[in-house]
Amino acid sequence: MMLSHNVVAVIQQLKRGNCWDGDLVSKSGRDYLVKKGIAQRVRKYEDGPHKGCMVNELTADGLKLAAVMSAVDAKLAS
Repeated sequence: MMLSHNVVAVIQQLKRGNCWDGDLVSKSGRDYLVKKGIAQRVRKYEDGPHKGCMVNELTADGLKLAAVMSAVDAKLAS
């Protein structure tokens, strides 16, 4: 399966940590990952200045995929 550049960019961004919706490199890439169960959107803030803000993060499967992608990148770079 070939992943689009947008999907790969979102995986690389989210493997560094959670990300606000407004800071994502690609919402279409994120939407694809959410449909596949690789990423999720969660409402983390119920009050305060960030009330209602959505945070994006990798699921357990997404973290595994990100690790494999990193290993492949490292192998190709050597």
